[in-house]
Amino acid sequence: MTGVARPVPGAGPYAKPVKRVLVTGMSGTGKSSVARELAARGFKAVDTDDGWSEPLPDGRQRWREDAIQALLATEDTDVLFVAGCEENQVQFHAHWGVTR
Repeated sequence: MTGVARPVPGAGPYAKPVKRVLVTGMSGTGKSSVARELAARGFKAVDTDDGWSEPLPDGRQRWREDAIQALLATEDTDVLFVAGCEENQVQFHAHWGVTR
């Protein structure tokens, strides 16, 4: 249908502003590139490939939970972009409004 206005989900007077954005995906999808571009445009963007993870004995890695928790608790910007993908990121989904 043309000419018919439709409501936009999440928009309007009751929409909550987004404070945290998780940029996630499989390896090689461009998360780090997106984080660099967001930072270049003046946004606070953290690439978790850069010192935010720790190795596991089996060769995998996970987010450093203390560091990620502190990062997400910091209120020094309007919007924080976090780029990365680790198995334990599910522990932090509530910070992005993800519910099960």
